[in-house]
Amino acid sequence: MANNNPTISGVSYQNPWSPGLSDQTPSGVTISCDFSDCPVTSNYVLVARLMQGEKVLVMPECSVLNPGQLTLMLPYPLADGFSSYVQCQFVQLSGSYNPSTIIASVSWTDASIINIPVLASILELSEGVIEISGTTLNATFSWANQFPLTAYVQIYAPGLQSATFVSCFNHSTTLSYNYSTPTSPPPPWTVVLRPLIPLNPPPPTPWPPNAILSPSTPSILGSGITYTLPDQSPSITSVNYDGSMVSAAWTPPAVPDGAEPVSYELLLTCTSNGVTTSTYPATSSGGTAPLPMPGSLAETYTVSARVNYGVIKGPSSSAVPVITGSVDNIVQSTDTSTGIATLTWNDISGFNTSNANYSGYTETFNLTFGSGTPITGNSGTSYSLTTQLTANAVNTVSVSVTATSGTVTTTGPCSPWRRLGTSQPILLSAEYDGTNISLSWQAMEGSVCGYTATLFVNGTASTSAFSAPAGSTSLNFSPATTISSSDTLTVTLQATMKGDAGPGLPTNPMPVSFTPAFFLAATGQTTTAPLIYTAPTLAALNQTQPASITLFLPSGNYVAAGKTLSQPVLSPTTSAIFTLAANPATNSNSTLYPYTLAINSTAWNTNTIRASVQTAYTDFLTAAETAGVTPWGISVIQEAIARHMPQTFAETLYYNYGLNLAQGYADLRPGMVLRVMPSNYMVVPGYDNNPSEKAVSNTDGYTNSAPIDYDIGSYTDSSGWMVGFDAFLSRLMGGAITVAPPAAMAGDAQGVAEAADLYYPAFQQPFYRVFFPTTLSATSTVSTLPASQINLAAAANYTALQNTSISAATNTYFCGRAIIKLCIRVIINGNEAVVPIGTTVTNILERAGRVPPKSGVTLTGLKLERAIGQTDSFGNASCQAGRAYKVHFDYQPLPVYGTGQSALDLPLLHGDILTFAA
Repeated sequence: MANNNPTISGVSYQNPWSPGLSDQTPSGVTISCDFSDCPVTSNYVLVARLMQGEKVLVMPECSVLNPGQLTLMLPYPLADGFSSYVQCQFVQLSGSYNPSTIIASVSWTDASIINIPVLASILELSEGVIEISGTTLNATFSWANQFPLTAYVQIYAPGLQSATFVSCFNHSTTLSYNYSTPTSPPPPWTVVLRPLIPLNPPPPTPWPPNAILSPSTPSILGSGITYTLPDQSPSITSVNYDGSMVSAAWTPPAVPDGAEPVSYELLLTCTSNGVTTSTYPATSSGGTAPLPMPGSLAETYTVSARVNYGVIKGPSSSAVPVITGSVDNIVQSTDTSTGIATLTWNDISGFNTSNANYSGYTETFNLTFGSGTPITGNSGTSYSLTTQLTANAVNTVSVSVTATSGTVTTTGPCSPWRRLGTSQPILLSAEYDGTNISLSWQAMEGSVCGYTATLFVNGTASTSAFSAPAGSTSLNFSPATTISSSDTLTVTLQATMKGDAGPGLPTNPMPVSFTPAFFLAATGQTTTAPLIYTAPTLAALNQTQPASITLFLPSGNYVAAGKTLSQPVLSPTTSAIFTLAANPATNSNSTLYPYTLAINSTAWNTNTIRASVQTAYTDFLTAAETAGVTPWGISVIQEAIARHMPQTFAETLYYNYGLNLAQGYADLRPGMVLRVMPSNYMVVPGYDNNPSEKAVSNTDGYTNSAPIDYDIGSYTDSSGWMVGFDAFLSRLMGGAITVAPPAAMAGDAQGVAEAADLYYPAFQQPFYRVFFPTTLSATSTVSTLPASQINLAAAANYTALQNTSISAATNTYFCGRAIIKLCIRVIINGNEAVVPIGTTVTNILERAGRVPPKSGVTLTGLKLERAIGQTDSFGNASCQAGRAYKVHFDYQPLPVYGTGQSALDLPLLHGDILTFAA
């Protein structure tokens, strides 16, 4: 036998106890042969054994004829650090093939024996990174160099038995392969890493060479380690950022067998100011990463995930943007009709489709309530609740932003909690007086910023809102639209509390009742004199033609014993302006208000001298008295007419106080003040015995002294209803003291010194009249004739009162040259004042220098409340003790009349409350 041309092309070692390799490399030591230079009929066999030092580890084996390779099976893995090698010899057969004979023929000491080292060392990957870009898989592997070893890397595509390989003399390499996303879980990609040294390096070539070895280079390969490559990434389903931590949830990819150990990572990438990525361990379902709140929305981040098989990192999933901002300025508005709240806000989340991170994403908003079902997926920066919030229950809201692309969502942090407006005031009253709507409500607890009222006209909200400051419990405002008698008015009230997102719940709509009031005739409505009239209803205010007035008179001793009002009492004139009758109602109203007083439309006529009305008035009262109406009943009727009948300004003094300038008298009625100005006679010292010699005799005479006020009021004694001059005296004279009448001389009337003197029996009556002389006495002398004095007449009934005169001897007066002034008590800016009757609003404003122009200006800030007495137009079962009607100076521009008077020339009546802004 002789050696010929076959050569050894490589020796590889594969640990038989390691997992099988993808390239089906046999376990053990495999010697590869190259017979390319030998004839086909050369009949060579290869005989080889494995040695470790001088020890035979594997007994010689013989190959087949012209073998491609021969594998020596190992009883155990080769130990790294020991010198292992194979001894080989090619044997050319000359006879038959007999392995044992062939092996026996080999001399292991022969010079033809080929000794080739076996690499027992291994190379382990320190890191692998798989990236997939489109249809390309890029794989980067790193390992620790073990010079003079280099690496032999084999990549196995799924389902392929042959390998693409590369040998590399550095500590890393990057390989690229065609890649398509599998539609079903295929066999995995794998990589095998083996140590390598050339079998026969060319002598001039340095080791390791600078170029990659070709696959045909004879090499010695160590045992390879197979790694499974992760070519799939987790599918992120959601990303959430709470202001400090980013959390992501995903669906993991299928993991093939042999891919252990499997781990997951979350990658947080800052995409602004240079791209930087931080990696955080995660689980198969998701992971978290710390992220402090960025200082600016320009600082942007994305999240991705990957699965790792051991040291090989899989491709990153598609990046999902992190929404780091939220919303601010959450504002609540509450529909004043439905009570449904609408929330609006400003989007400061940083979401912007022009940013590549958000390409393909759609923005929505989520609302979380402290109490209530959360809302997700709301489009736009506003949301209207579907039901009312619970009144006066604490509730809050927070808003976050979500961006969605397909099945992926990313949600930013929640905004700071904002307290919702749930406060609901308790509205007590709502009234309209023809000019202003007046509301009152119960004071609320807590820090109230203010109140807002909304007016509804026939169910439609007014475009104007009306506000009241914190601490208010009432509000007056003028409607922004014209109100007609057919309109239905309702109003709601909302409160805004400090710290709330907006106004709270509106009250239930409250009907606005018309507030009866006094109104002044408009400019041009009358050519004779200004007129004041009552409007108990909105229809009465808006009427275009004069209408009748019906008043309900309260129960009392109206009719004398044995008398009834079975028939109405009419004023004995053609027009029958006044009618007194029994209340026709059959309900409880007729018990409380058994009588009615009707005043027909004739009382509106001011284009003529109203002597006819005055005559009808006196005739009516006389007729009523004849029908059995008592003095108290006459007093009530007088008050009803005086307070409710349309009157010219001058007539108000006649009907309220009986002031008749033409006849020179006025009546004393309850509520008036009788002011007596006593006059003392003053004598200047001098020649008393001979006045003609006095140098200063002209200075003697009567002079004034301190006034005395007597409050006229009613009382009842055994004789019935009376009018007195002092409440205490009226009580006292009821039987405790008897007053003697003043002595009288022929044609004269004896005067009295004080009000107590007026309580002599013949002068205690229900009616009094004050007469004024046509000429006032000189200050030097005083006549005792009644016609020369301001004197008082008393009458037992209205008819007798009408028959009194200034010259009656039964009259009396205050002694001396006493001056009587008739006054009333009014309240001005909260202070009570006694003013003479006839004092006008202008007179009061003159005191303060605040008389406005009389040119038809719109006047505000002036308020006059006027009592309406015991009667009204409704006959309600209850009423306020201090009920009064407002006199409207603000219903229209300040009227100016053809007489030169203005609305402010209205005389005051007793009990008037006048307020004007300082």
